[in-house]
Amino acid sequence: MKPLKFSPDVDKKLKEIQRQNVSLYNRIQKQLYLFINNSRSKSLRLHKIKRRDNLSIWSISIDKSYRMLYKENETIYFFKIGTHDEVYRKK
Repeated sequence: MKPLKFSPDVDKKLKEIQRQNVSLYNRIQKQLYLFINNSRSKSLRLHKIKRRDNLSIWSISIDKSYRMLYKENETIYFFKIGTHDEVYRKK
């Protein structure tokens, strides 16, 4: 498994979630553990979003409403976390 890295925004959001919603934080930890050990698990609902800059963008589900997006090259880089609407919002 490639090393996991988190963007500063994701790191900040994870710390906020840890303080404000322990059950969601525990679910995130569980899904990340599952991702590391069995990335093909159906509960992750892993799917490709799009391809940009020669990198594919992927999504994993934390629960019915929360998602994490990542890019993969030498590392797995999580760059966005939030509700479905937050992570898929076009800017």
